[in-house]
Amino acid sequence: MQAKLRIDSSLGHLLSYHEDKVQEKKAECILAENFIKDLADLTVKDKTYHFKRLSSLNERVIKPYAHLTIDFHPSDQLNNDKLIKIAKEFMLQMGLDKQPYLVYRHDDAYHPHIHLVSQKIKPNGRVIKIGPKQLRHMHQIVRDLETVYHLVPLGASGIRQDPSLPAKRIIYGKMPSYAAVNQVLQTVVFGYTYTSLNELNAALRLYNVEAYTGKTGSRLEKYKGLVYRILQDGKSKIMPIRASRYSGKPTLKVLEQRFIENSPLQEQRKARMMVAIERTFYGENLSLDAFKKEMANKKIAVVFKENQVFYVDHNQKAIFEGESLGAAYTADRIKTRCVSEQEYHQIQEKIQQQQQEQNLGLHL
Repeated sequence: MQAKLRIDSSLGHLLSYHEDKVQEKKAECILAENFIKDLADLTVKDKTYHFKRLSSLNERVIKPYAHLTIDFHPSDQLNNDKLIKIAKEFMLQMGLDKQPYLVYRHDDAYHPHIHLVSQKIKPNGRVIKIGPKQLRHMHQIVRDLETVYHLVPLGASGIRQDPSLPAKRIIYGKMPSYAAVNQVLQTVVFGYTYTSLNELNAALRLYNVEAYTGKTGSRLEKYKGLVYRILQDGKSKIMPIRASRYSGKPTLKVLEQRFIENSPLQEQRKARMMVAIERTFYGENLSLDAFKKEMANKKIAVVFKENQVFYVDHNQKAIFEGESLGAAYTADRIKTRCVSEQEYHQIQEKIQQQQQEQNLGLHL
């Protein structure tokens, strides 16, 4: 069992994340405490009103909403009644039991988990403090609940993967999210060389992970924060987790230092990358897909992102943006060096026909 806490300023985004999953039949709201109406009668508008009513009592608080996530081991036997009991006891111990709060059970991940959405501002306008002391207490609550409800301790259950193991491409809902992302970060962030966030993301996206610094003008961007999130079809699938929560704390500050340290190593490895590209094209008329397949055979992934191309060299453990290699290796130039798919297939058919004729001639 593991608990995570995030303080949020945007109620709209927070509620819509869970309510959208309810509409998609991927989640269920199993409890609504301290609301005027019963759960069955509560609309999204009602939920929003009660939370915002308390926020209006103390407008000096920038982030009045508490978003808690409790993860369980896949082998834990948990029905809604048991989850509700755990949630109530957890909120009681956190001092949030008198506040309005919602409990959502999510069914779209490898491991069972619930989300709790609550409010830090009391009816008298005072704020419930949630700081380092409360966070330490939260971890003790988790240990106590594991004992009371006979739950598998997350730290001792094997759900966290060994950082020395190879990372796997993440399939959302088929593996434990935190452990899977952590595995990818240990492999790529600390195992490859790169000199920009774009280069790093080119490799992370191969595993369906992305490092995200926030929208332009957002608080995340303003304070140079960084989160990691799982992608499916290019879209974020879970609430992002702060970089500092992962092993090695791969924050933006840490990455920026690695950009500097990696720069001389990248310079040493560029020549081998360019040779690999040239050898792939040498004497061949390749389509773009064929070029990517030939490079993949050399354990080099070619990743196009908008008007850029990145080369992820799994041999050298290095990631290059095409332009950094030179004008001949940019996205536009690579595309012009390739023939169309139709022309490529015509060439391949002609080659096969010539080979068949030669083989026939050898047998005559």
